[in-house]
Amino acid sequence: DVWQANDAGRYRHADDPNPAPLDPNFQGWGVVKTDALGFYRYKTIMPGAYSSEAMGGEGWRPRHIHYKVSHEAAKTLTTQLYFPGDPLIEQDIVIANVPEKDRWMLISVEEKPHVSGTPIYRFDVVLGNLG
Repeated sequence: DVWQANDAGRYRHADDPNPAPLDPNFQGWGVVKTDALGFYRYKTIMPGAYSSEAMGGEGWRPRHIHYKVSHEAAKTLTTQLYFPGDPLIEQDIVIANVPEKDRWMLISVEEKPHVSGTPIYRFDVVLGNLG
């Protein structure tokens, strides 16, 4: 499962307290399946940042996309993808709970843009021990 806020930082969810407008053309969630080699891809918008006040924090949550990844041979993993260079990552209340040495695993890698100029990000998810 993949879900995210719209470009104004609002989720399409009844419990989202953000007063920003909903985008009638953006669903904000979906299910993505990998191919036989474990690769996946989807096309979406850049999510907006939003206040972390509703989560009991101060400041702003950086742009991010939520993932709930499952496989029959592994435990379900819920995680987030962050975007490189976002200055709000340093104050994020969620990534603050991740050991500093592991935070790089939550930040996507910007690839060469598509010929249209659209940015492309890679986010590798590992279900299992790294060794």
